[in-house]
Amino acid sequence: MENNEEEKVKKDVENNEKESIKNDTEKDVKENVEKSTEKSRNVLGKIGNFLKSHIKLILILVAIIIVVIIVIRIIAGGPERAVRNYVKAISDADVDKVIEQMDFRALKAWSECDGDEDDFQDAYDDIDVDDEDTKDEFDQAEKYFENLIDNITDNFEEYNVKVIEIKDKEKLAKDLYKIKAQVESKTVDEDGDERETSTTTTFIVYKNKVVTMEN
Repeated sequence: MENNEEEKVKKDVENNEKESIKNDTEKDVKENVEKSTEKSRNVLGKIGNFLKSHIKLILILVAIIIVVIIVIRIIAGGPERAVRNYVKAISDADVDKVIEQMDFRALKAWSECDGDEDDFQDAYDDIDVDDEDTKDEFDQAEKYFENLIDNITDNFEEYNVKVIEIKDKEKLAKDLYKIKAQVESKTVDEDGDERETSTTTTFIVYKNKVVTMEN
């Protein structure tokens, strides 16, 4: 009988200890969660106070970043830049750079769609750049510009051409633009005769590469 009582008391003590440990653990967890929550609130509060106290500075920095992005885009490319690079390459009599600034696949597509911007993309997509006939056409186009540069260097002692002003920019389709530019040329022939001309030239540009030009 006494043994049963002792066993009962022993079990009660063990249960009480387990319950106490459980309660302490739950209490510790709860306190840790509350402390973490409070720390997070403090951090967020500090961030919020910092933003409020430096709102003008932050707005200025954001504005500067936007301006820098815009400037980089202007410097890096664009149809107007493509036209200037193309004309400069011709002025420098640099055949490789002239060809580099052009898209012969787009030139072929523009020719096949008769300059219709609505049909241009389909014509461009239909061109097989691996086709032998197409490769021959590209080679002929390169030779044409090589001959053009040769004629310039053979017939003129001095030759300078540059874009004076971009007069108009019209978007014809996705990545396809018509750029009108005032182009000025100054030449000195073998006899020393000087000639200066200024014309408004139309350039077709696709993905920042010159397709063709028209007077």
